Amino acid sequence: MRKRIHVIIDGDNVSLQFFAKNIYEEIKKKYIFAESIDISFVIQATNILKYIPGFTCKVCLICSKNARKNSTDARILFLAGKSKTCNYHVIIVSQDKIYQEVSDEVEIWKVKEGRTNEVNDECDIINNIFE
Repeated sequence: MRKRIHVIIDGDNVSLQFFAKNIYEEIKKKYIFAESIDISFVIQATNILKYIPGFTCKVCLICSKNARKNSTDARILFLAGKSKTCNYHVIIVSQDKIYQEVSDEVEIWKVKEGRTNEVNDECDIINNIFE
C-alpha cells in the first residue's frame, strides 16, 4: 500500500526557501512511491517568500490564530495528530527540540541549529543541515 505523506514545516525557524533548496528533493527521493506528499507551512511571525528558481510544489500556508509564544508549536502538534488519525505518515521539519516528544509517532527532520552559511550571488548555501 502506498503512503500518503504530510510534511509540516515549522515556518518560524525553517524558511520555505531553505526547505525548497535543501529538504524537498530529499523527501521526494525517500518517498518516491508515496501516493501523495502534502506540505503545510505553519507560521506565526512575518515570513517573506523569496523567489526560488524552478521550484514548484503545492503548499498549504497556515497562520497561527495568535502571536503568543509556542502557538506555532501547538498548531503543528495538532496537525500532526490530526494527520496521524487520517493514516498519513507525518514528517515535521523544524529546529525545535519539542517535537522529539512525538518522535515515536512521527518522523522528525531536525535542522541543525549550528548550521554554516555561505553566500554566493544566486542563493544562500547551507551546509550540515541534519544531525
